[in-house]
Amino acid sequence: MRLELPSGGWAEIKDADTIKRKDRDKIVRGGKDSDELEALNAAIIQLVSGWSFGPEVTVELLDELSIADTNALEAAVVETLDALAPNFEPSPDPKAPTAN
Repeated sequence: MRLELPSGGWAEIKDADTIKRKDRDKIVRGGKDSDELEALNAAIIQLVSGWSFGPEVTVELLDELSIADTNALEAAVVETLDALAPNFEPSPDPKAPTAN
């Protein structure tokens, strides 16, 4: 998904359907034993496949983004992370083992 940023830049965010288990595991390991910001940075680095700010996504470059660009990028990444998380909600199907 191409995300147009407020500054006029852009970022390509990997679609949740294309992310492999190994990519998800890197995100999880990047967030293990770290604070929320470090975990979010690890997720951004794994989920941004390209952007207008250079060939690589690094913490140093993330630190140079405007607040508006940072907020837009973080919101898009969190949305993708939500799609990767397992759904433990009860099934609406009354025949399912997890039905209410």
